[in-house]
Amino acid sequence: MSSVLPLLRGLNSENPDSFRSILLIAALHFAWRSGKLGIYERTYLYHKVKSIESVNKHLNGLSRKGALTCMSTVATLCMVEGSMGNLYEAEAHLDGLLAMLDAVPSDSDQVVTLQHYIVICMREIMEWKRVVCDDKLYSRFSVSRNDDCGRSWMPLHVWTNIDKGAVEERLEALFHIPQYITISRPVTQEIDARGAIKGLRLLTAGKIPSQYVNVGHLWYVLGGQASLVPFSEQPPSSTSRSQEQDPELRSDWLGLALAIGLYMHGTLRQWDSWQAMEGRALRWVISVVEADLNQTQAAMVSGAVNQELWLWKSFAMGFAVKSASRLAKRQGRIDQFILGGDATVQALQQSTAQRIRLWSSVTSRYSWAQAKASLSRIVWPAKVLDENLDQMLWESALQSSQVADPCSRY
Repeated sequence: MSSVLPLLRGLNSENPDSFRSILLIAALHFAWRSGKLGIYERTYLYHKVKSIESVNKHLNGLSRKGALTCMSTVATLCMVEGSMGNLYEAEAHLDGLLAMLDAVPSDSDQVVTLQHYIVICMREIMEWKRVVCDDKLYSRFSVSRNDDCGRSWMPLHVWTNIDKGAVEERLEALFHIPQYITISRPVTQEIDARGAIKGLRLLTAGKIPSQYVNVGHLWYVLGGQASLVPFSEQPPSSTSRSQEQDPELRSDWLGLALAIGLYMHGTLRQWDSWQAMEGRALRWVISVVEADLNQTQAAMVSGAVNQELWLWKSFAMGFAVKSASRLAKRQGRIDQFILGGDATVQALQQSTAQRIRLWSSVTSRYSWAQAKASLSRIVWPAKVLDENLDQMLWESALQSSQVADPCSRY
């Protein structure tokens, strides 16, 4: 320990923001180990407040270095707060990261870093909220909660004992907190999606060990580490043999990671089960997936990219929008669900229908049975929770009377 102290003092003087982030992560480490912060709670709160003050100072005169510091600090705060069960605070930090997208030039390399951080933080928040909302998980403990289950605070002694051995997996996951992440690939890098798809198939079939699902670190079981793939130079060895038997699935990593998020959120209801996704987050996710689909549309038509994976992304997005809009309407928050309310939802549903019709025309597959077979060759449940909503989505698209198709201009 004595040899580490000089390094920490040097870091404190040279980069106090990084030093504070490391202290916050250390507090999380301690809380996971002991089940509470105890006498260190004041220290944790002090450095949390100082980190927020530092972000505000950087925002007043944002330089490139200051922007990167803000991103890393806010993302670390988001992960730490969410992992402590403070979901209100974690969502506020995620909202701050999404707001930064408007401030950072779109052609800047900082956008790459920011997008990576948002994907990581969004995934963690949605998984934690699912744990808090899941009655089956909650019923295992004598803990009361309020009706606002997706935003309630869960005591750390419960948080850290949801599964035997969960703490060890979480401690390993500390190294995936943005403070420790170095961006090593461009965001446009294509990856082989087979590992991630294999993980999704296991999850869809209910064959994922419960301790991994409940812990909230699905990056561990998704063979291709879909959300963290830019930081992993080699795919996990556990998936390499099976991948050799399947044709390669090339995909933009960001579009794939977010399409997987929509699939888990809307189709499987594994993420954020009882809450519609927050409006700003959903708008960003949809915009990225749509951009990926638009950029690969001509290649899909020509057969240069996997046509079934392209349909799967389109369908996962359309299904998530339809399912979440239903939930938002029942909760009386459709206008907060996505900017523009019903009008925007209808526009998104129309663009999904246009893509479905285009794919159907290109592949000459018109029945739902053919479409579901194509989706299943990627990954799709035998029966969705929303009572044939997937079949309704397909059939309503083909029955649409709109002839003019902007999507067909490839």
